[in-house]
Amino acid sequence: ALDLIHKRLLERGASDKPVHSLKELYSLMVDCGEEAFGELAISQDYPRANSRLINAMMQIKNQSKMVMEEMMTAMSMPSRTELDTAHLNIMELKRRVRALEDEIRTLKKKDVEPEVAALKENVEQLPIKEFRSELEKLKKQMQESLTDKGEGEGEGEGELGEGDDKADPARAASRRPRTTRAKPQSEGA
Repeated sequence: ALDLIHKRLLERGASDKPVHSLKELYSLMVDCGEEAFGELAISQDYPRANSRLINAMMQIKNQSKMVMEEMMTAMSMPSRTELDTAHLNIMELKRRVRALEDEIRTLKKKDVEPEVAALKENVEQLPIKEFRSELEKLKKQMQESLTDKGEGEGEGEGELGEGDDKADPARAASRRPRTTRAKPQSEGA
């Protein structure tokens, strides 16, 4: 490229068109450099040399990364790999938080009042009073049938609550089946 620049400068000087400014010199240098590079780039040696250079640079980069990782680990400092992992985790958490915030905003915008009103209306339409009166009738019938069965056993034993084993622990104990244990015989008898 320098030989080409020298040749062009001599040509311009011989043709009475010398370089009058630095801008002209700069343009001449750029043109000569591009021309020289164009010739070199189409040769077969350039791609091989360039690929060897790039491979060597990548090896240097990887080796320096490994050395740096070892140094950071030795100094109990986070390595580049650990920082990258932490940054990835932080980004994932930010995405999740953003999605949850969007979902909360959507739920806040959603009008749930009509659903709540419909549920209240359904509850009010239930025949709760009728169920309660039916339940009371059934309780009375059960008490009467227990009272009828229990008249021969004693007063009040058949009624709910009063004759209940939970209400009278002594009565509950009397109903438990008794087991007798054989007493060990003394050796002298």
